[in-house]
Amino acid sequence: MSQIDGFIPVTDNAIQIHHVDGNHWVTSSNHHNEVAIYDSKSRRGKLNSTITHQLYQIYRAMITVILNGSEESGHLIVKLPSIKKQKGASDCGGYAIAFAL
Repeated sequence: MSQIDGFIPVTDNAIQIHHVDGNHWVTSSNHHNEVAIYDSKSRRGKLNSTITHQLYQIYRAMITVILNGSEESGHLIVKLPSIKKQKGASDCGGYAIAFAL
C-alpha cells in the first residue's frame, strides 16, 4: 500500500489499494490489460488526477504496445464496475480491503 506516490510498475496481475483525496481509499486490479477501479463512493464514472497518476505509475508497463517489432503508444483500459456503495462517511477503508480480498 502506498498513500500517494512511489508505486512500482507491475508486469503481471495485481491488486492495489490507493489513498485518494486525502481521506478516501479505493482498490484497483488488473487482468488481461484492463484495470478495474472499485470505489465505494459514487464518482459518476470519473477519475480524479490523484488516482489517474497512481494508475499510470502502477500499470504503465501495460501501456506500451509492441506492434510489428516497433514500440507504439498505447492506452490503458479502465473500468468502473457497479459495486456496493458505502453507507457511513468513513467506511471506505473496510470496503477497499473487502474489494481486494
